[in-house]
Amino acid sequence: MERFVYSIDDDRLSERLDQAIRGRGAFRRFKDLIYNQGIEDEWHAFRTRSMEQIVLRWLNDHGIPWRRSDDGADSNVDVQR
Repeated sequence: MERFVYSIDDDRLSERLDQAIRGRGAFRRFKDLIYNQGIEDEWHAFRTRSMEQIVLRWLNDHGIPWRRSDDGADSNVDVQR
């Protein structure tokens, strides 16, 4: 969430999001704010890309071959067996 917050170009919104992710109840405040600001699609796309990077790094680190799917999906990865 923090990396997403700092990726936001709008300084005021970025600051509000930064405050939202601090302390108890952070995820609820963050979620409420992204939905109120209409940036939930941007959050979900950012999260998906970030998770994909983590998975691909793990696969590479463990020598597991993979390739992108050819089905036209935004982010499908096939592990080669």
